[in-house]
Amino acid sequence: MAFSHEVIRQGIGDLHISSVNPSYSLDILIGAGLVKSIESGCVNMERLGLPKNFCRSVQEGRILSEDYEHGAMTFRYLAGSLGFPFIPMTSMLGSDMLKYQVLKAKKYELMNCPFTNQRVVLLPACTPDLAVIHVPRCDESGNCQIDGILIMDYELARSARRLVVTTERIVDEEEIRSAPWRTVIPYMYVDAVVEVPHGSHPCQMPYLYFFDEEIIGEWLSVSKTDEGAERFFDKYVYGVKDFAEYLEVAGGAKKLEHLRRVEALEEKLK
Repeated sequence: MAFSHEVIRQGIGDLHISSVNPSYSLDILIGAGLVKSIESGCVNMERLGLPKNFCRSVQEGRILSEDYEHGAMTFRYLAGSLGFPFIPMTSMLGSDMLKYQVLKAKKYELMNCPFTNQRVVLLPACTPDLAVIHVPRCDESGNCQIDGILIMDYELARSARRLVVTTERIVDEEEIRSAPWRTVIPYMYVDAVVEVPHGSHPCQMPYLYFFDEEIIGEWLSVSKTDEGAERFFDKYVYGVKDFAEYLEVAGGAKKLEHLRRVEALEEKLK
C-alpha cells in the first residue's frame, strides 16, 4: 500500500498490472487514472464488496481486464520463475473463463497431452518488469521472511525482472539466520529494500494487524465517482508528505494498536 500511495503521488501511469488477487491497492491506482490493463485471478475488496473503480472502468472500456483464476495466475508466475515460456494446466477447463475473458487476448492454447491424451490448456508465463512484495521482516541484503500463507509470493519473486521489497522492519542478519527455513525470498532476487512500518495498511498483515475496514469502507463509499476518488486522494495521499503522515491521518497509534489487538484476537473490530 505504501508503494501504491507513492505511485499515485508521483503520477506514474500507463500501468499494466498483474496479480493473483489484487484489491484495494489496485483499485486506488485505477481511481487515480494510472492503470491501462490488468491480468489477474480475481479483483475484489474481500468481504466489503466489489471495487467500484475497477468495475466502472471495465464497463466503460477505460481499462482492459484479462480474467484468469488464482491457480492459473500462480502457475503463470511459476512458469516465469522456471524460465518456461508457457505452462500446462487443467483447472480453467472447468469454467467458461477461456470463452468469455481470456479469449479476447487469445493468451492460451488447447492441446492433448502427448503422454496421456488428457486435455490441457497452455498458458503463457507471466514475467513482470517489476514486482512489489510487502514482508514482515528482512535484513539489509534482502533476505525476506514471510509469516502465514505465501499465496504466490514465492513464484512472483522469482519470475519478476526486478523486485522491490517493502518491509515492516529491517532486522539483523543474525535474526534471519536463526530461522533460515522462514527465508522464502533470498537476497539474490531482491533489487531494493524499503522499511515501511504498517506498509500494508489499510489491508491486513498476517499476525501483525487486521484490515482497517473503516478506511476501506470510506474508499468504497466515495469512489463511486471520479470526484469522490479525488477528494480521497487529497486527504490521504496528496495532502500528506509520506506514508507515516498518512497513518496519522488514518487514525494514528490508537487505531493501529486496535488493529493489532484485533489480529491477535484480543479485541473485536469496532
